[in-house]
Amino acid sequence: MSRNAGIWTLATTCCLFLAASCSSGSPTSNGGGGGGSGSISITISGATLTLTQGENGQVNVTLSRSGGFSGSVTLSAQGLPSGVTAGSSTIGSGSTTGSVQIDVSPTATPGTFTVTLRATGTGVSAATATFTLTINESGGGASPSISISLASSTLAITQGQNGQVNASLTRAGGFAGDVTLTAQGLPNGVTANSESVASGETSGTLQIDVSPTAMPGVYTVTIRAAGTGVSDATAPLTLTVNQASGGGGGNVTYSYCTQADLPDFFAYKDGNGPWMAAQPNGLSYSFDLSSGRGGVAWVDANGSADVQVFLGATSELGVLGGASCMGESPTKTVQGSVAGLGQQDQATISLGSATALVVGAGGNNNFTLNQVPEGVVDLVSSLSEFVINGMDVSIDLKKLIIRRDLNPADGSTLPVLDFGSAEAFDPETRNLTINNLGADMALASSLFFTSNLSSGGTFFTDFQLSSSTMRTFPTVPANRFQSGDLQLISVTTAGNPNSTSWRTVVAMSGAPVDQMVTLGPELNSVNLSTAATTPYVRPQIMYAVQPEYDGWFALSFSQDGGNGLLISATSGYLDGATSLDIVAPDFTGHAGWNPAWGLQAGAQTFWGFTATGWSGAQGLFNNPFADGVTWHTATTSDEFTP
Repeated sequence: MSRNAGIWTLATTCCLFLAASCSSGSPTSNGGGGGGSGSISITISGATLTLTQGENGQVNVTLSRSGGFSGSVTLSAQGLPSGVTAGSSTIGSGSTTGSVQIDVSPTATPGTFTVTLRATGTGVSAATATFTLTINESGGGASPSISISLASSTLAITQGQNGQVNASLTRAGGFAGDVTLTAQGLPNGVTANSESVASGETSGTLQIDVSPTAMPGVYTVTIRAAGTGVSDATAPLTLTVNQASGGGGGNVTYSYCTQADLPDFFAYKDGNGPWMAAQPNGLSYSFDLSSGRGGVAWVDANGSADVQVFLGATSELGVLGGASCMGESPTKTVQGSVAGLGQQDQATISLGSATALVVGAGGNNNFTLNQVPEGVVDLVSSLSEFVINGMDVSIDLKKLIIRRDLNPADGSTLPVLDFGSAEAFDPETRNLTINNLGADMALASSLFFTSNLSSGGTFFTDFQLSSSTMRTFPTVPANRFQSGDLQLISVTTAGNPNSTSWRTVVAMSGAPVDQMVTLGPELNSVNLSTAATTPYVRPQIMYAVQPEYDGWFALSFSQDGGNGLLISATSGYLDGATSLDIVAPDFTGHAGWNPAWGLQAGAQTFWGFTATGWSGAQGLFNNPFADGVTWHTATTSDEFTP
C-alpha cells in the first residue's frame, strides 16, 4: 500500500477520535429509469381535435411519473388514418408536459377517427390515451390557414452556445400574408429571436441562444407561426441543453468506476454563483471553477435519499473528485494463530489495514486477515486483559509484538504470534495531563501507527468517564520506536452521560513521551433556522468561527426512516471569512432533481454540527498525521421537527 493510500485509510480511523461524520457513499443509480415499481400515465388536454385537409394541429399531453421513475418519455401517435402523419416528441426528465403535432395532407380522407397517443420510457410500462380526430373536407370556400413543419424536431446546444431551427411554412385557403415565427416554453437561461416570413417566402430560421448558466437537461419547446386573419400553427421541438466541457476539459473532474456508481443527480457551483445541474459524459463530470472555490452536490437515491454537499477550494474539490474512483486495489488473505493467551485475554492483530481479534475464552486461537494490501506492510499485535472490578471495566495492555516490512503471499500462514516468547515485549507507561477540562468529564485513548502509516492498534481506552486531569497511558517503548512511528493520544469530553455537546483533542508524537493536551473552548452558539419548507425543507445554520476550530465544518441531518443531508465546508471555501452561513441548496427546477429527495416537512429530524481545526499546514487534504500535529474538534447535536 502506498503512503497516500495509508493516509486515507487512517483518515477514516481518525474520524473516530474527532467525533465527526465520515461518510463515503456507495453511489447507486437507477439510470433515470426507476426500478420495477416505477410507472407513468398520460392525460390529453381536450378529447377532440378537428382539422381541415391540408392543416395541422397540436395535441397537448400531461405526464405523471411515480414509483421513483424520473427519466425521459417519448410520445408517438398510433392508429392514424391514411394521409395523416404525426411526429414524435420527448418529455425530458425535468418536464411534465409535451405535445404531438398532427399533420393532415390535402388528400386525407374526411371523417372521424380514434387515435391513440403512446408514451414510452426506459424501465417502465408504456402508457396510452386516446382522442377523437375529425377531418373536414376542404372546398373552394375553405378558410385561410397556415401550417409549419421543422427540418428537425430535435436540437442540442451546449451551454454558452447557440443553434438554429429551420421551419417550412405552407399557406392555404387564399392566405398570402406575412407570418411571424417564435419559440415558446424556453427554459431559464435560453432565449430566441422572432423571425418574420414575408409574403411569398416559405421558410424561416429562428436562433436559439443558451447562456452559460442555463441548466443542462431535455426540454419541450413550441415553435409557433402567427399571421393576421389565420389561426396559429405550431410544431414541437425537443431541445437538449448540454453541459459545457461535456466530461472533459474542466479544471475539476469527478470520475466514477462503473455506470452503477453514477449518482442520481449531480450539480456544481463556482464561488458564490448559482448551482448548475450537470450531466455525465460517460463515467465522469467535468467543469471549470474560475473563482478558486466552489461546491459539488450529489444524490444517491435508493429507497431513501442521501444528499451530500461539499464546499471547498478548487484544489480540494479536485482531490475529492480524484478519489471518487480509485479502483479496487489488489488484496490478499493471510492466516495465523496466537499463543500465550489466558481466559481473560484478547489479542488484536493488524497487518496493513486488515485486522483480526482473538479472544482467549473462545478456545480458538486461529485468525484470518482478509483484504491485506499488496506490498510491504507492518504487523502490530497486542495482548490485553479484560478486567471487571465491580462497576469498573478496563482492558489492560500486557504485551506487544511488532513485525516490520512483511510481504506474505496470498493464502500463506504467518509464524505463530507467541506472547510468551522473547519476541513479545512489555509496553511502557507514560503520563497524560489534560488542560481546560473544566467541569466536564472525559475519556482518553491511545493509538500507535508504524512509520508507513499502514498498521496500528488501540492500546488503551477509558471505559468510564472521569474528571481526573492526571492519568497514565501505555505506549510502545522508546527502543522499539522507529523514525516515522506515531503515538496518538485522544481525549473526548462529555458534560454528563446524556450530553449532546462534546470536545475532542488529538495529539500526535513521534516518540513515546509524556503528553500534555489542551482541550479547545466550548463551541460557540450554533443558530439553526429553516430557509424554506416547500417543496422540501432547506435548513440553515450560522456560526461564528473560532480559531481552534477553523479548518473543516460538517452539518448533518437525518430523518427517521427517511432522507439524509450532509453539508461539509472547508476554510478554503470560507476564504478568510470569520463567520459560517450554510444553507441547504435550492435545486428546484434543475433538470433531474426530485424534491422528494430533500428533507421533508413534519418529520422528526436529528442534526449535528462539527467544527475542526489543526496546527500547522496539516489538514484533511495535506497529510494529517505528523509529529507535533494537534487536532481540535467540537460537536453539538439536537433534534427538531421542521
